[in-house]
Amino acid sequence: MENPINFWRNQLGSFDGANLQKLDGILALESNFSQSEYFNNIGVLFEKAQEPVIAKVFYLRSLGHDFLNAKVWINFTDIGVPSSSLLDIELIVLYFLQSNFFITLYLVLCLGFAIVFSFNVLRKKLNYFLIFKRTLAGFLLIAMAYLVNNKGVFYFSKSTIPVYAGPSSIFKTERSELKKGRIVIIFKKNNGYSKIFNFGNRRNEWVKTNQLISI
Repeated sequence: MENPINFWRNQLGSFDGANLQKLDGILALESNFSQSEYFNNIGVLFEKAQEPVIAKVFYLRSLGHDFLNAKVWINFTDIGVPSSSLLDIELIVLYFLQSNFFITLYLVLCLGFAIVFSFNVLRKKLNYFLIFKRTLAGFLLIAMAYLVNNKGVFYFSKSTIPVYAGPSSIFKTERSELKKGRIVIIFKKNNGYSKIFNFGNRRNEWVKTNQLISI
């Protein structure tokens, strides 16, 4: 699968050298930005380069690190994309639910609940099993979100690409193509192809793995 940074540079370099130089400057100074600022800045460059679909993906990544950033929300909602390339609302919601921001939020809420519940238990008699039982579901949710986030199952199509019925070019079908910038979830990889999930797609759909970029 193509290195995402190489893809970013190639896309901007095909537009003009000025934005490519700015991207290289952002990449060199990554440690000086928060992750939300970092991805928002790259999104702005793609928006200026007339790549609204890819820009919107970067704004989405930015919000995954700081969901409450009003400036990024304005960028995300204001940018116009062709109706055929609109990102799926359901997958955007799923992406947010496993994002760094929400994992941190889940952890804070669960720890807060555990502390409050422990004080309530202490008034009577400390029951560690009861505390564990009441907080287990929350911490399992955190673990699941963390595993999904760490595995990196969310991708987007870097161009409009054909969809196959199986992991080989012989399975090419006449189905609708996957539009540029569409977000998908990868279930498994086989022979250079990835089985994808996207709301509205059929159950058994594959695309070439090298045509996807991780989010």
